[in-house]
Amino acid sequence: MRPKMISDEDLLEVARRCFLSHGPAVSTQLIADEAGVSQSTLFKRFGSKSQLMIMALGQTSGVWGQLQTGPDPDQPLQPQLEGLMLAMVGFFRVVVPSFHILSASGNEAIRAHLGGPDSPPVRGRLAFTAWLEAAQAQGRLRPFPAGTIAVALIGMMQARPFREEILGDRFAWAVEDNLEVA
Repeated sequence: MRPKMISDEDLLEVARRCFLSHGPAVSTQLIADEAGVSQSTLFKRFGSKSQLMIMALGQTSGVWGQLQTGPDPDQPLQPQLEGLMLAMVGFFRVVVPSFHILSASGNEAIRAHLGGPDSPPVRGRLAFTAWLEAAQAQGRLRPFPAGTIAVALIGMMQARPFREEILGDRFAWAVEDNLEVA
């Protein structure tokens, strides 16, 4: 058996760039050519184009890992929450374009990955809900329906990257942030 000349992580990064540049219809031959491997290498390592697409575009860890421990009781809550909100905007700037391509594929296995009961978006919402509930249990937040507020806050942090990606709405943010518009 020949040793791997390119790691799975590097192959996934090449596939991610190709899917984002060319959409879900990009050929596996183009991805293989860009990576400098054969098409059969892609299928041996990832099984199918759908699985390759899910693995290249569907990785959604990032900010949600920060939520696992709950708020640090020794630190002020407001800066922790502000940090999470900023991390979410950065996270969604990466994830929204990826999920846009995954959704556009029309593939049912990919749709299940995005919207099933154990999907990354659901796990993220549940993790943020648990973080808010932990802050309430610490007596640092008043009682409120944590799940509802988690959905609202996630939606607000997702809105800007969504508008930028799906609608191409960069002008309003540029004016707000005093940036140049290309």
